[in-house]
Amino acid sequence: MVISCPCALVISIPLGYFGGIGAFAKEGILLKGANFIDVLNSVDTVVFDKTGTLTKGNFEVTKINTFNGYTIDSIIETAAIIESHSNHPISESIRRKYNKSINENIVKNFIYFPGMGAIGDIYNKKVIIGNDKLLTKENIDFNKSDELGTIVYIAINGVYAGNFIIEDELKIDTKKAIINLKNQGIEKLYLLTGDNENIAKKIADQLNIKNYYSNLLPEDKLNILENEIIPKSNKVAFIGDGINDAISLARADIGISMGKKGSELAIEASDMVLLSDSIDKINTAKYLARKTRRVIIENIALAFIVKLIFFILGIFGIANIWEAIFADVGVALIAIINSTKILKIKSR
Repeated sequence: MVISCPCALVISIPLGYFGGIGAFAKEGILLKGANFIDVLNSVDTVVFDKTGTLTKGNFEVTKINTFNGYTIDSIIETAAIIESHSNHPISESIRRKYNKSINENIVKNFIYFPGMGAIGDIYNKKVIIGNDKLLTKENIDFNKSDELGTIVYIAINGVYAGNFIIEDELKIDTKKAIINLKNQGIEKLYLLTGDNENIAKKIADQLNIKNYYSNLLPEDKLNILENEIIPKSNKVAFIGDGINDAISLARADIGISMGKKGSELAIEASDMVLLSDSIDKINTAKYLARKTRRVIIENIALAFIVKLIFFILGIFGIANIWEAIFADVGVALIAIINSTKILKIKSR
């Protein structure tokens, strides 16, 4: 009876997972459940958002074009005031370009359109600012720019006033992260972005990502994820940082968000948070998940093998009470000690 007691098995498996979660935390990776360790081991497809995920999200306004008699000073001031109600990195870049104090109370009837832009009233003027989809939706007559960069258009009282050319750059470790993922056998990589075709292609080419989609709204990302990516995959990881990514983060088998610059909604919707915003931590997570699974398998094998040996000895009357206690309590202690070694694993 003592030999057959399943204490070692019951204790060692959850302790293995707890040790794994602790190892993740030491590397600045927050897991919201032990079950996601198993999901990580099965991930064969990784889907990336662009802004703030693959890129730094440190946008800079590099050029301002004006039309229909508007001046650079007038449209930058108008845009900055409207964008004072948004915490999007693009909005922040426009406010930095303006570089003056802003009275947010000037803005009335502010409406935010996820993945498109915003509309609001200032000084009794209706201002529309966002991408080409928003201006098209609002029936504004404008010339679509083909310049390379993120294009933010602005219209005032129904008249096209100009656009802002905004540029971003890849994070330092992004290329390394993509190479390491491929070295781990993950070849199915996707880029889903709300940016235009030119930017999406440029980033995809730089990172050697063959599958990319551009000009996407949040619901478009979800649709592609559900209908095109998930059916062709075992387990899918979606990595994003913004409000627009929340529904896709929640839908993926494991949603991964950025802890520093990620929006509260994205962090809440995700299953794993990279506290340092380092994209290469995904590879660290995969590595630790494999090591955790190995320790758990070791614990299970140890418990079964030792108990089987002493059970056979007990049948033939060879095992005494102290050996039976070792087969129960001793093996449990060994499994516990084995589980703690996960915490000492060094990330690659």
